[in-house]
Amino acid sequence: MNKAFSLYLDFTRIGASALVFLAHARYSRFTNGWLDPIGAYGLEAVMLFFVLSGIVIAYVVSEKETTPLAYFSSRFTRLYSVVIPAILITLVADIIGAYLYPIEYNTNWYASPYLLLNIVINFLFLNEIWFASVQLFSNSPFWSMGYEFWYYMLYGALIFTKRYARIVLLLLICLLIGPKILLLFPLWLAGVFIYHFSKRRLVSIPLGCLYFLGSILIFMLMDHYKVHDYCDAKTAALLGSSLFNKLSWSQSFIYCDLLGILISFHYIGFLGLAPVLSPIIQRFKKPIQYLAVYTFPLYLLHYPLLHFFAALIKAQPSRLFDEALILVATLICVWLAGNAIERKKGKLKTEIDKILNRVSKKMPYLRLS
Repeated sequence: MNKAFSLYLDFTRIGASALVFLAHARYSRFTNGWLDPIGAYGLEAVMLFFVLSGIVIAYVVSEKETTPLAYFSSRFTRLYSVVIPAILITLVADIIGAYLYPIEYNTNWYASPYLLLNIVINFLFLNEIWFASVQLFSNSPFWSMGYEFWYYMLYGALIFTKRYARIVLLLLICLLIGPKILLLFPLWLAGVFIYHFSKRRLVSIPLGCLYFLGSILIFMLMDHYKVHDYCDAKTAALLGSSLFNKLSWSQSFIYCDLLGILISFHYIGFLGLAPVLSPIIQRFKKPIQYLAVYTFPLYLLHYPLLHFFAALIKAQPSRLFDEALILVATLICVWLAGNAIERKKGKLKTEIDKILNRVSKKMPYLRLS
């Protein structure tokens, strides 16, 4: 993959994770409204993550993870290295936080009478199948894991199986997960397209400039004219309010898929401008690569930590000190957790490799080796 393009992907990943963090930190229970102008794009950031994921997975399958064992081992390691700490931290933070300051957790997103079942469902990424939406207690960003995992499975089935087995497996996965997850799959596939486009075609610098800047301008116009609201209203009218509400995180699928097109043009534009922008972005290589390591932990850990520290100090968002303490303490904990996760990732991968090898030997028809 083009080095400048890879760095730019990391740069946008950092920006997307920061936007999700700000989208939640702006809530009145944490801050006093000053983050509202820059924290209103959490959904757009998650859609960017989906496109980024498609790019990265298409790249690793093409260049590195060329066998089912390598692919699934890396995917499970990538997910569970952060998912397991996220589940544990969310559980502990919510229990302690609710004990210290119950009013902070007195909402429907926290209440769950089936604690163990909730954990199992989220651990197995079944939290968003069909019209279910089982939130991991206070950790609402975890919903996207119930999408991301199944995109990995769909792509693995597409790449590593053949003919009738491929069709049957894809159909079985689709029947299991239902329409809601599939509605946002085009964004992920847009990332796959971008990667393969980057290998085969070059975009001229003028055209790259048009795509790169034009996509930003169109997004600004869409935001100004509230295209998101318009698309949602039309979708609700077409599907009916009952079905529309059941779509949960996929309610805005038309708007999100439009975003996928814009993001695709933006990245393709960067590829055209890479000869010009490469010297600039290379100057920031070290900080970009350093911060990129913490994007996934930040995404999955920040929300329960925000709630925990707000409960711990019984925060008054009107006090600047309380706001600063909540935000800084959350970021420090994410940094510490991110370092621990990186240290343990190799050991986790070794254990996952052992499990998959045993499965492959006992069920050779799965073709994991």
